[in-house]
Amino acid sequence: MTGSNIDILSCPLRGTHLIEANAGTGKTYTITALTVRMLVELDIPIEKILVVTFTKASVADLKTKIYDRLTQLNDALDGKDCTDGFINAYIKEHPEELLKKRIGAAIRDFDMNLICTIHGFCQKMLTENSFGGNIAFGTKLSGDSANLLKRPVQDFWRRRIYPLKPESARLLLGVTPDDIVNFVKKLTDNPSMRIINRPHVEESELEAAERSIKEAFESVKSAFAACDLKSFQAEMADSLNARTYKPENTDAAFNELERFIENDICNFGESSKIEILTSERIEKARKNNKQIPQNPLISAVDRWKEASEHSLGLNRDFRTMIYAEGYDHCAETLENYKMKADSQSYTDLIVRMRDAVMHGQAMKESLRRSCHAVMIDEFQDTDPYQYDIFYETFGTSPAPLFMIGDPKQAIYAFRGADVFTYLKAADNRESRYTLTTNHRSGRGLVNAVNSLFTSQNPFCIDRIGYNPSEARKDISLKDGEDTSSPMIMWHSLQGSKCSVANVADACAYEITRLLNSGAQLTDEKGTRPVRPNDFAVLTQTNSQALTVRDALTKCMVPCVITGAESVFLTTQARQTVQLVAAMVRPYSEKAVRTALATDIFGYDAHGIFNLNDSMEQIFEDFAELSDIMKTKGVAPMFFRAAQKYGMTARLAQSPSGERVLTNFVHIIELAQEYEAEHKASPAQLLLWLTDKVNGASTREDEYLLKMDSDDNAVTITTIHKSKGLEYNIVFTPFLTFSRKSGDEFPKYHDADLNLVFDMKPEGTAKEEAAQENLSESLRLAYVALTRAKAVCYTMFSDVREYYSSPMCYIVCGTTGKGSVEYSTDIVRQFLSDKGEIALLEMPEAPLQVYAARRTPPSGENLAFSGRVKGGWQMNSFSRLVHSASSDRDVDQFAKTETEKAVYYNIFTFPKGAKAGNCLHECMEEIPLNSFTAEHIEDVVKSRLEQYFFDEKFVPAVAQSIETILTRELKSGLRLAGISQDDFVHEMEFSLSAGQFSSAQIAEIFAAEGEELFARAASTLDFNAMEGILTGFADLIFVHDGRFYILDWKSNWLGSTAEEYSQVRMLDEMLNSHYYLQLYIYTLALHMHLKSNMPDYDFDTHMGGGLYIFMRGVEKIGDNGIYFHRPKVGIIEKMERIIRK
Repeated sequence: MTGSNIDILSCPLRGTHLIEANAGTGKTYTITALTVRMLVELDIPIEKILVVTFTKASVADLKTKIYDRLTQLNDALDGKDCTDGFINAYIKEHPEELLKKRIGAAIRDFDMNLICTIHGFCQKMLTENSFGGNIAFGTKLSGDSANLLKRPVQDFWRRRIYPLKPESARLLLGVTPDDIVNFVKKLTDNPSMRIINRPHVEESELEAAERSIKEAFESVKSAFAACDLKSFQAEMADSLNARTYKPENTDAAFNELERFIENDICNFGESSKIEILTSERIEKARKNNKQIPQNPLISAVDRWKEASEHSLGLNRDFRTMIYAEGYDHCAETLENYKMKADSQSYTDLIVRMRDAVMHGQAMKESLRRSCHAVMIDEFQDTDPYQYDIFYETFGTSPAPLFMIGDPKQAIYAFRGADVFTYLKAADNRESRYTLTTNHRSGRGLVNAVNSLFTSQNPFCIDRIGYNPSEARKDISLKDGEDTSSPMIMWHSLQGSKCSVANVADACAYEITRLLNSGAQLTDEKGTRPVRPNDFAVLTQTNSQALTVRDALTKCMVPCVITGAESVFLTTQARQTVQLVAAMVRPYSEKAVRTALATDIFGYDAHGIFNLNDSMEQIFEDFAELSDIMKTKGVAPMFFRAAQKYGMTARLAQSPSGERVLTNFVHIIELAQEYEAEHKASPAQLLLWLTDKVNGASTREDEYLLKMDSDDNAVTITTIHKSKGLEYNIVFTPFLTFSRKSGDEFPKYHDADLNLVFDMKPEGTAKEEAAQENLSESLRLAYVALTRAKAVCYTMFSDVREYYSSPMCYIVCGTTGKGSVEYSTDIVRQFLSDKGEIALLEMPEAPLQVYAARRTPPSGENLAFSGRVKGGWQMNSFSRLVHSASSDRDVDQFAKTETEKAVYYNIFTFPKGAKAGNCLHECMEEIPLNSFTAEHIEDVVKSRLEQYFFDEKFVPAVAQSIETILTRELKSGLRLAGISQDDFVHEMEFSLSAGQFSSAQIAEIFAAEGEELFARAASTLDFNAMEGILTGFADLIFVHDGRFYILDWKSNWLGSTAEEYSQVRMLDEMLNSHYYLQLYIYTLALHMHLKSNMPDYDFDTHMGGGLYIFMRGVEKIGDNGIYFHRPKVGIIEKMERIIRK
């Protein structure tokens, strides 16, 4: 792919243009210049120029640089000095008044700019065109598409996997719903990808194949029993290769076969020793002019092997089919789940926008009205659907459309980017330009990179070529008396024994040596000694990055791993789960000892083993921490534990202590946010943390690792994350290691350049996929080798599987085991005409220690003399009763029972929070004013299916709900028939509250004669800080002019209705402190009515509270129905102490 060098001052603006920019050639500079020209020459306002890129960081960078370019131009118009060549030339070509007017307007209105990510742009336009985009108002955007897939996959698992026969289910051993989720996610994240060669296997085929194996094995048994082994062995020795068929090998085969027969092992593939008894192996070993042995055992083993291989292929196809069916199920049902959750993924935005553009004019016209010019940055990272959106909308319009990118830097296929989309777009443009002047690296380094990639077909794809860059800078590194070669290629004498750890140690050694030797860096700013932040080590994997960090840490060189991994992938996340688990069960010896082994407490195995005598005190300490968490939250608990056990001081002394502390604080912040937003109990918080740790592939921004302090530290990052960045000295030696795709099913492009997902690859499919994987590896190598400004270290040596590495292709022109035989002579021959690249032996000297010493801080510590205002917090009924001395509503947080019920009635319906949520949703979904028995049953069936409860419970649950809705709950009061205007589900309230305590509440109950409530409240121990008191009432309704509060309770009190008597329900009300919930909810309703009803009177308008224990309600009698009418005196006194 070639094009002419772009003249940024005079290139046409209208039409469709492709700009191919080599690394370091000023792509962003070009975008800012084009923006200026569109503002001035086309009079397009800043809010109508769409600039699209692919990350939020790139958006921020583009906004800053475009604004800086505009203000720089404006300053130059005011007579200030300007060294920018484009600006100085542009001012000469255009009237000053026109420039001031249009640039001034752009600066004034810059906050209205349309610089955004592709997903941000789609979200904005779909929201503004909700009907055309088929997206609901207020839809939440989730970066965690795997989380959206869990419900439909679990539904598929229950429907498809549970009914399988045991023999078929065994073939799925090791497969989990999460595996299906990950598989489906790969497909749904690439909506343009086409699935081919889907296998289909019936269970009957599996059974038939298994029978064939057994029949063939029986034939082997008979043939083996009838075989004269010594005679057969002699025949083989006479006519076959003596080395392969020597007696010890044939004896081993006979013994192995005998073992199989004795143990009835039917699977041929479980031993390779028997392989020499097959006709294929015998034919290959036949001596010249010799007849091969003729023995019935040979043909029997052949049939056995063939049957086993056929069965193995069917088994593999069956597993693949299950994955494919999981995808099909999600494709059919996922949209409904998303609609119910009111949530969409990033990919959904692209799909919806493309559908709106491709299948109608309204969206295209709206986009053209909103965007009068378009520039797509990093265009090589576009996928087919994204390209369709822009080309269909703007490619056929007169609006300027600039696509700026570099196919040589297309390295994000794992995120759905498709370099072949770039190649297609190259055919649909009016002009193609190139940027080849390098503004990043020194001349020598630019020439070195040119020499590596000017070979024929350098990126293994014919249409991705290489246009050599030209350098404008002189940047060098002086190492001792000599100037370092701009590129250094290491080789290792260890050969295949050279490991990642060896290479990491070599990087650490060389960096430390250069720092300690006072090596000098010379650039346009002058000459100075190198510093740690001049260096970067680029790796192919995160594990390699960790190994490099450990090596640098041993040398005491400050270093930082940069990137965007989830904090929930860290050891500190798992340890936080262990900490919270101990807070939930502070007297569990297992939970406490596990928590003590974390970095928070600092005990080693020996220390924990010797704690027996002091465990009682530790239990008390953990109980105290648990109380802090219950009453104040997870963050106060964590920092109290850190203080008590000296965590900060202890970790600060360790080499990676800053990183560990940062991770802990980050996780606790996230936990605290979840706790506050969801009013979560410790048990609920534990479930949330566990779920996040177990599924930490999400890339939600708030979950990404916070940065270490990178002031003057060596940067360690993966090549993928280094794209767009630059460093003075770069180490990228891991390019000598093979990069494997890790995909079970190959992906490659067909003859029409469309991406296909091959579920049963045949012929050359795997080779095509491997070729594309190699091409991406070469593009990764290009990115890595072009990050340096002064010096780049790389490596090519005969490490393990070097023959599949990108450096092997660069040096040898080919890859593949057996096609390349490494030698240093080959490397020297390759480098013979490349004077800027030096071949050196990889250093293996003992590690040095970085000699620099930090200057101690000067000055005295400042003393804080201010006053910190008292605490403020969100409170709720649940949070207030966390400190109850008795077990409260144990059923609410119990794990759902899963054992098989013998009788399917309301009493055997599962217990626990999951069951409670299910019943609550049933009650919310059934309209009180119009329902039928059939409608109730449909709702119940749907909810039970959603929560994976046995459908045999449907009649019992539906009958129970119908009874509750249709019977009298108190004299003359039935829920059935209440007008829609007279009830509201899940009514939320938020009260501005002052400080109050449980002791005050108990005193009020006692003073007003509610002795039972007073005694129960005295067991609580809270001192609620000033803040907001919140809650949700299950149902508030009006009957005969009175307002009632109703709460559904799924608590299990016993197996008969008699166990839900008034006495038993009162006990539950007291033990679980529901009386306090009732009074808080009544207070909220009282305050609301008092503010909104001019003639409101408590005695006239307040009906009371109904607590419906759903399992105990019958058609007659008062079992399961608890009613209490709060006293006005208590409500008024509570209002005085609670209301702020």
